[in-house]
Amino acid sequence: MEDEIGVNAPSKPISWRQYFDVKQFRIEPFMLLYMFGYSLSGMAVSQLIQDKLCRVDYDQSTSFCISINSQDFDHGAERIKSNILAETAYITLYRTLLSTLPCMVWVIFLGPWSDTYVHGRKLIMIAGAVAAALESSVLVINALDFHSSKFNFCLCFSSFCLTLLLQVPILFYF
Repeated sequence: MEDEIGVNAPSKPISWRQYFDVKQFRIEPFMLLYMFGYSLSGMAVSQLIQDKLCRVDYDQSTSFCISINSQDFDHGAERIKSNILAETAYITLYRTLLSTLPCMVWVIFLGPWSDTYVHGRKLIMIAGAVAAALESSVLVINALDFHSSKFNFCLCFSSFCLTLLLQVPILFYF
């Protein structure tokens, strides 16, 4: 009776492969790493924008710009601090809009196309990775050329628009 229930039967070692089939993953690891990297870049980009505004546009000292985010900020320049933080928020909002709105428009066309074409999803993900690489390279140029205009950030955030425009010939070719 005990053998039927399995009490005295030898137990098999439990393997993670029973529950986690690596062969089933195709897109998920790429998207996980891509979104993780994109979310990590948000804070650094926001800080770069804030530093550039503080040092270049408002011509503040390094110590002022470093301590602008601390709780014990007491330089008597609350108005300048609030203006810098407000402009940083606006440029960060433009980043979100410039990288999201074109994707919302293109999903109408590229979604059905990627379902009919065999390698459609791969091409879309490659285009997104190229756009992220373009954005990162323009951000590096912005960081190296620190005294350039704050509107150069809008150029780097529009790389998603440019990459999506490059997909138009791919759409009509296939």
